[in-house]
Amino acid sequence: MPSLQSARFGFLFRPAAFIIGFVLLAVLNTLLAAATPTENDPVSIRLVSVFVYSVLGWFTYKRSRVCTWVLCCLMILNGLSTMTVAFPALLANQGNSGMQLANLVAGGYFFYGGVVLFLNRPGGPAATTDGE
Repeated sequence: MPSLQSARFGFLFRPAAFIIGFVLLAVLNTLLAAATPTENDPVSIRLVSVFVYSVLGWFTYKRSRVCTWVLCCLMILNGLSTMTVAFPALLANQGNSGMQLANLVAGGYFFYGGVVLFLNRPGGPAATTDGE
């Protein structure tokens, strides 16, 4: 069975693409929050999250063990929470179905990305070689 990385759009399933996509999603959320600021969701908190995600992404790319663990957990939790909100809303036909489907796909993508980063972590099962 061919791997996802060898397919036509295989570049989307590389660890670096998951990291870049996760940071870009935080940037997009910050821009959307800046367009319609509210008291409950200040833009400054979003800017801090972009900074933290960028730093975590950079050090994960550089194979830092702790940053990889933290970013994996953030990606998996973000993906799961997005899917758990989008899936019931899609089944109940609440709101824009296209947007709910996009949220479901994005949540699945980042959940899968968190798992891939976890499996490729420094000292993980993919990083060790046992002579085979």
